[in-house]
Amino acid sequence: MMRPYAALRPGDEVADAAGRAWLFEGPWDWTAFDGAPSGAGPEWPLALLTRAGAPCSGLDA
Repeated sequence: MMRPYAALRPGDEVADAAGRAWLFEGPWDWTAFDGAPSGAGPEWPLALLTRAGAPCSGLDA
């Protein structure tokens, strides 16, 4: 399994390789912002969008 950062934290928002935005709520607990069924979850690799509500530069982890 690929991990984009040392660890994702509940509440992190990420973008996946397919361009969908996701909310990480815990292991195997993902919510897609577009409302479509999440299926197996996001497509890797992921880009961190926000952490604790603050925008991330991609270098924040």
